[in-house]
Amino acid sequence: MRTVKSIAELGNRDFGSWLRPDSAPDGLTPGRRQLEEIVRKLEAGGLPLDESIALFEEGMRLARLCGLQLDTAELRITQISTDAAQPEEAPPETSL
Repeated sequence: MRTVKSIAELGNRDFGSWLRPDSAPDGLTPGRRQLEEIVRKLEAGGLPLDESIALFEEGMRLARLCGLQLDTAELRITQISTDAAQPEEAPPETSL
């Protein structure tokens, strides 16, 4: 059985570079720790090809999930900022 020495053999350059601790706060998403562990295993190499591909596939699924969560958070922040920038409407004046 062929083994993969590193994730680079799967056609991905420096897959883990965007997972640096300074790139996102700890606990940002539930899948982040799982994704980091997958990256460590793949970068360490020495895994059978089938296992490497399965881990890579799971890592891509988790990366998409994390990306969606970040997109959702960004959208919420944008909406909050937009709402905060708009002046409050004064109640209509009534004449007696």
